[in-house]
Amino acid sequence: MIVQTYDEIYYPPIFYNLNVQGSPYGVYKEEVCHFVKCVVEGKKPATQVGDALRAVEVAVAIDRSWKEGKVITL
Repeated sequence: MIVQTYDEIYYPPIFYNLNVQGSPYGVYKEEVCHFVKCVVEGKKPATQVGDALRAVEVAVAIDRSWKEGKVITL
């Protein structure tokens, strides 16, 4: 992800594994914990396979749109 303001362009550290006092913290830890809990308890995860597929399709369309300089319709 790139963030552009009037003064700068930067890459926020959203993809890094954050640690607080030596322990994992943040969205990725929560995702893994949720997944493990679903496996252990035999429950369906909050996000289904179709949701993940759609997110990838959107990301690919965004990349393609940027590279080709045109609107991509899904």
